[in-house]
Amino acid sequence: MSRAVVIALLIILFAGSTAALWLGVEEARLARIGHRSDYAAEEMHPSTRGYVAVFGCVRHDLAVATTADGHVYALGGSAPGASDEDRVFTPLSARDDCEEGRAPKKVYALVEDDDALGNTIGRVYKTRVAPPPVPAFVEGVIGYGAGSTMLARHAAGKLGLDLAQTPLLAKGRHPGVLWVAVVTAAAGLHGYALIAVVILWSRRRARRAAARGQFSDDENAFYDDDSHHA
Repeated sequence: MSRAVVIALLIILFAGSTAALWLGVEEARLARIGHRSDYAAEEMHPSTRGYVAVFGCVRHDLAVATTADGHVYALGGSAPGASDEDRVFTPLSARDDCEEGRAPKKVYALVEDDDALGNTIGRVYKTRVAPPPVPAFVEGVIGYGAGSTMLARHAAGKLGLDLAQTPLLAKGRHPGVLWVAVVTAAAGLHGYALIAVVILWSRRRARRAAARGQFSDDENAFYDDDSHHA
């Protein structure tokens, strides 16, 4: 196995193990919270995290979708690579700030929905008719690894929002099962152990190759011949 292949394997193992460990720890922390916290949109802060239900105005008229490669487009429009699998990001304003055609006074959260293009709202958008903003409860998770942060940054930029000041609410997410989160984190730790084994094996192989280089081909052949071993 070449040195380049070993390095590539280590990089892949490290990335996968780190992701599994981080996700497992975040899911375990969320699972330990368990209960849901209810908020009015105006009560939301940049530091709000956890399993929540927020009552406010869901601004479907301002929603945008983001393709896998970061192209942002208003629903009803299109972009290169657009598909029904694109994530939809919808601003959430206060309950009484819900007038269609008027920009919200303040956006308190950005709601991520990975199913919007496949539901009734999505079909309405495809007919080029923008659904109106509606007062509603939105349930989901803020923080703890929930939501597509990279895609949300593109959407927030299009909407003129600062994602650092606007909580990202992953709609429909719930706390998972604690033992599953623990197993996921353990898989990440196991990956680190495997990395250590690969590094030790690689170093041992390199030392063996260096030692063999100190002998002639005939001497190496002699030592490799089992008939000469006791």
